[in-house]
Formats: sequence, structure tokens, C-alpha cells
Amino acid sequence: MRCFLAIDLDENIKDKIFSLYSNLDIKGAKLVEKENLHITLRFFGDSNEIEIIKKLKRIKMNAFEIEIHDIGAFPNERFIRVLWVGVHSKEIYELIEKINNIFGKERFEPHITIARIKTSSHLLSEFIKKNKNVEIGKMVVRKIVLKKSTLTPTGPIYENIEEFELNDNR
Repeated sequence: MRCFLAIDLDENIKDKIFSLYSNLDIKGAKLVEKENLHITLRFFGDSNEIEIIKKLKRIKMNAFEIEIHDIGAFPNERFIRVLWVGVHSKEIYELIEKINNIFGKERFEPHITIARIKTSSHLLSEFIKKNKNVEIGKMVVRKIVLKKSTLTPTGPIYENIEEFELNDNR
């Protein structure tokens, strides 16, 4: 099963992010549907979800707050393949370290993908410049979610497999 570990976003955060890019009309840009907005923590690909669930149950961490702001691109702003909104918090890096300790080290930059790009455009660069320092908001992360990803011609379909609650000390 093709799966990944994610943080689901609050609806008000999804609304703010989606309103930012929903009118972006650029040839070669595949916009992420609002209901699919999330923060990917780890992509497992085709994996045994039972083993993954067993390992994820070992993660112990308190709920934490994240700040969502800034627009950027991977691999860089001159050669754009992914358009993203930034996620900021020292605790998210602590969570990633715990995940890496269990599943092996993997480079990670917290972000929310808003579009995948086939051909770069000066309009994308303008969009990034205009929104580079955009402030979306804050939210508390209370759980992480293992999701199944089914690829279809119209885009991926995500389904929750298992939720892992963080200690709610807030």
C-alpha cells in the first residue's frame, strides 16, 4: 500500500491557503485540491502499513503549535517544480528526528505543497515574490496521521489509515 505520514490542517488554515492560490491559472501547474492540503512528515511509498503502525506507536511527544507562513519553491525559485507554503516550529523538527530514529534519516523541510509544476513560468516567480512573506496563521498539532495514497488520472485520493494522538499538555 502506498502511504505517508502527515499532519492534517485545521479547516480555517486550509481555507486561507486555498484562497491564496485557487485563482492561480498557469499552464503546467497542477494545483492541490483544498481537501488534500496537509503537511507530509514522511513518505513510505509501497510499504507494509502494519509494520509502520507498530513502529509509529513508539513515538511519544506533546502536542505543539506551528506557524504557517511564507511561499517558496523546490528545488529553487528559478527552477520551480513544487510550490509550497512554509511550516515553522522547533517541535516539528523534534518530531521528524523521532521519525528518522525509527525509520532512518531522511532530509526534510516542513511545508505544505500547493502546486506541482511541469513547466516553470515567470508568472510563478511573480506569484512567489508577491506572496513570499504571507502570514497564514497558527495551529496546534494534536495528532499525526498515516494516510493511504491512491493515484488516479484526476489526482491522488487520500484515506486515513491510523491516527496517533500526541500528549495534550496544552
